[in-house]
Amino acid sequence: MINYDNFQKPRLRVTILTPSLLPGGAERWVAALCRHFVTCRVTCVAVRTADQSIRGELPHGIPVETAIHVDSPVEDVVHKAIAYGSDVLLTWGCLDLASLRGSLDIPIIHVSHTSVTQYQHDEGQIHANFLAAVSESAGEVFPQTLRLRTKVEVIHNGADIERTRPRFGGAFQRRAWGVPETSKLVLYLGRLSEEKNPAALLRCAPKLPDNYRIAMVGWGALAEELMESTGPNNCRQVPGSPSNILFPKPTTAHVGDILEACDCLVIPSNTEAFPLTLVEAWMAARPVVTTDYPTIKEIATKYFDGKFPGLVVPLQPSPEVLANAIQSACTMPRDDSRIRDSYFVAYNQLTASAMAARWEDYLHQCVQTWRESGVYGQVQYARPFAHPQVISADQMIPTPSLSGETPPAPPQMQSFPERELGEPHRAREQPMAYDPELLGNIPVAEGPPDWYGDADKPHEAFKEQLDASGG
Repeated sequence: MINYDNFQKPRLRVTILTPSLLPGGAERWVAALCRHFVTCRVTCVAVRTADQSIRGELPHGIPVETAIHVDSPVEDVVHKAIAYGSDVLLTWGCLDLASLRGSLDIPIIHVSHTSVTQYQHDEGQIHANFLAAVSESAGEVFPQTLRLRTKVEVIHNGADIERTRPRFGGAFQRRAWGVPETSKLVLYLGRLSEEKNPAALLRCAPKLPDNYRIAMVGWGALAEELMESTGPNNCRQVPGSPSNILFPKPTTAHVGDILEACDCLVIPSNTEAFPLTLVEAWMAARPVVTTDYPTIKEIATKYFDGKFPGLVVPLQPSPEVLANAIQSACTMPRDDSRIRDSYFVAYNQLTASAMAARWEDYLHQCVQTWRESGVYGQVQYARPFAHPQVISADQMIPTPSLSGETPPAPPQMQSFPERELGEPHRAREQPMAYDPELLGNIPVAEGPPDWYGDADKPHEAFKEQLDASGG
């Protein structure tokens, strides 16, 4: 149930510290919290580097403070950010928090968005007051000694509904890519990096029938390695690979048309914490082929009574196994129970609004626990943008997360109750009923009213362009 007591309190002021604002899942988690908080409000986003590709996705009016230089101390940008007013600091990524310990009069919550151990710093995590993760496997990245001291709160990610709704339609997207309507379109959506294993999808391409096309939509370190020559329609092809492999421009700010255009989504990753693309495909009622990383079992157990609603292949699958799974997914009926169940769960429990509500409950409890622990109020700020006056280390009372048996022990923080399946989290975001025949009739944001819901009719503004290109 929703904790309605939080609505009676003043809105909690949150500062978010992020390594970058690149188009990744964790960065979009930051943007989603900024947009969907109700009982909390983000007063400032502190960015450790100058990488700010998705800064435009943040709501207008939220200031962004950036470190002067990549090697600048992290406390410099944090102290500038909290000068806007803050009750809690929410961080993620490989950030050394040691310099912040004892200099802030607010609790620090460190969030794990990865299940790759090498991306975590023990020295950074140990200075956080509370620990959270987007999945159980992401929580296991924290050192065991730290997990024994501090409970790791698991809050699953949620996808933004507006990002997954089609604007111009799947038919328009296929024409832009030069993919015939009679072809089966297989989609890879995400970062092109080693842990995502995009090469597995390319290796299975020769095993697919001739009418199958593969669209690799993403960016990352392996992009130039995977694509080397430019093809038609602003796409690229891999030399020596079948002509059915396309690398469209990596525009992933809005994925509704891309998802509607495809017949299935493939996630061939070696590891995932909690993939947003999985939930986005469910919202678009598209079948998913995914590898069997630990989060799959966690999702199946929590939401689907132990049976994952998709096709699961082993880690590092052979080309034959992956190709067979893709063909099964692309021929899955639209009214299949697996598509229906995943669609229902995505819209009722895994929206960005529902995720933000769960984070609000947790943040309120963290701040209350912190303030009841006896640490609150020991740091005195002289003036905005100035380093605070800090008491000496031997006078500092241990923070709640590291106090252990040392008094004064903070009260035990209870896990907030989970919301019931089907309960609306916001009045503006009611659960949607699943009807495969009505999926194309969701009103779009742009275009004249006479073609609302007609996915086969492109936007009027692009008719001349399509005619000129022979589309």
